[in-house]
Formats: sequence, structure tokens, C-alpha cells
Amino acid sequence: MIISLIWAMDKNQLIGNGNKLPWHLPNDMKRFKQLTTGKVVVMGRKTYESIGKPLSKRRNIVLTKTGKHIKGVELAYSQFFDKADKLYITYINHAFQGDVYFPTFSLNNFKIIYEEKCLPDEKNLFEHTFKEYARKTDN
Repeated sequence: MIISLIWAMDKNQLIGNGNKLPWHLPNDMKRFKQLTTGKVVVMGRKTYESIGKPLSKRRNIVLTKTGKHIKGVELAYSQFFDKADKLYITYINHAFQGDVYFPTFSLNNFKIIYEEKCLPDEKNLFEHTFKEYARKTDN
């Protein structure tokens, strides 16, 4: 089984504001859907609550400390970063206001395997870069 983490963040590792995304990037939403449809999606409780329902065509697992049952999803209680084989990160070239930041992390054990720079357009107002990383192997 391959474990992949997917997230978008601004220049300061901001990922949320008031339980919502601080930006509107249809490119990123489209990429997320392509990467996750038909797969297992693991998300934190607050992320799940911001979405408000299970994501369709995906097995939904919610990380929570409360143990409170959520209809249509499975619950889990562990962190995944140290177990991740791949990382899909959208870097947004802008600093937003918000209240939730991605935890400090290191890419020392990963190598970049894909990068795509996206310039602003009429639907995506902020420059952003999609990067894909794979865990380095000892071989």
C-alpha cells in the first residue's frame, strides 16, 4: 500500500482560515479530485467538518481524538507523515491571512519527481506550483 499526503499551502505554510481555504484555486481542486477519486482519503476532523460530508467516490477516513461516530466515514487515530511514500504539495506564491498552518516538516527523506508551475489566469488568481515527492530509498 502506498500512502500519499496531499495539501496546499501558502508561502508561510498557511492551510486554513476559519475552517475554510483562504484561496480559490480551481486547478488545485481539480488536481485533488483526480488524485483521490477511487482511493482512500484520510483527513483530520476539522477538514472533514469544513467539507461537511464524505467525499464521493472515495473511502473516507477521519483522524480524530474524540471517537465520536461520523456517518459515512471511518475513524482513525494516528499521524501519517512518517509513513508517507509520496507527497503532493501545492505551493501558492502568496501570503494569506489565516489561523491554521501545516506543521513544520522536512523533505530530507524525499526527492522531487514532478513539478508544474501554474501562472495566474482568470479562474486561478494566484501563481502556484504543483510538486510531487517520493520517499528516498536506501537502494
